[in-house]
Amino acid sequence: MTPNEALARRWMASKHWGGWRVGMVARDGGVAVQVSSTSLRLSYSDARDVWTCEWFDQAEALPDLDHPGTRAFLLEDVRRALGFLASCPFSDDGGRTWHLWRGRQCFSGGTEAEALIAALEAAPE
Repeated sequence: MTPNEALARRWMASKHWGGWRVGMVARDGGVAVQVSSTSLRLSYSDARDVWTCEWFDQAEALPDLDHPGTRAFLLEDVRRALGFLASCPFSDDGGRTWHLWRGRQCFSGGTEAEALIAALEAAPE
């Protein structure tokens, strides 16, 4: 399991998971085109631009946190839970760490997604 797969599972397990939304990209490359209360319809394109759609149980699909559009939905969940956050990458010891601030609170991670998950998990009910 990659680090972003583990983070995606933590996002889905959090009390602030906003659920699948149209436009989110799944780890297997499918794009959410329809969402019902329990099902998710993902669309796929092949090399010839032929589109196919398949239905999945929402619990079977995993969001792709490597995709910037999907991370935007994570940011939306964080902002709903905590309000506005300021963010920036910050280098220390030659590495790059993401820091998100809400007032005097700071949430950090090795990637933007990791910092967002830390903020989401720290959000009150």
